[in-house]
Amino acid sequence: MGEVVTSVNAATSTLETNLVRKIDEGHQEFSQKIDESNQQFSSDLAIVKMQLAELTNNFKNISDAKKREGESGKKRRLL
Repeated sequence: MGEVVTSVNAATSTLETNLVRKIDEGHQEFSQKIDESNQQFSSDLAIVKMQLAELTNNFKNISDAKKREGESGKKRRLL
């Protein structure tokens, strides 16, 4: 009977050790994937910021051109 208890205790200990190892590996993989996702998100966000700045600049240029166009039309009417 003592051998059975010893065998069960050893198997339980091995099982616990393996389970803790698997949990640690899963946690490490999960953390790595989150880090990769965060890096990708940061990269994507930087691209969107650049595109938004370019779009804003284009709108400003269009607005400035329309203002100049309107001013030159007013000058022509005055002449």
